[in-house]
Amino acid sequence: MLLTLIRNHFTPSETLGRLYINRKLFCDTLEPPAVPNAQHPKGCIPVGRYKVQVTLSPKFGRLLPLLYHVPVHGVPAATCGGGESGSPEHFNAAERQSVCEGAE
Repeated sequence: MLLTLIRNHFTPSETLGRLYINRKLFCDTLEPPAVPNAQHPKGCIPVGRYKVQVTLSPKFGRLLPLLYHVPVHGVPAATCGGGESGSPEHFNAAERQSVCEGAE
């Protein structure tokens, strides 16, 4: 499985992009700003290649990707946010492109 995150909109309060799974669009993304600030001292996940494992989140009660060896962040769990329907139209996690590789 290959996850590719392409960021395309940067503001002082957020970073927006699109997440692709095996080169197919999966969802839009919403992250903290690319540049760390007082509200988000770590900023978004740095550009890079990361090992990812899909695990059952005890907090959210659903399968979520877990990224390993992320500089500054440690091991953050990327979470899917949903609207009223609970659909994962946004992927909250992470310059412009990050690639995550993991087993299906």
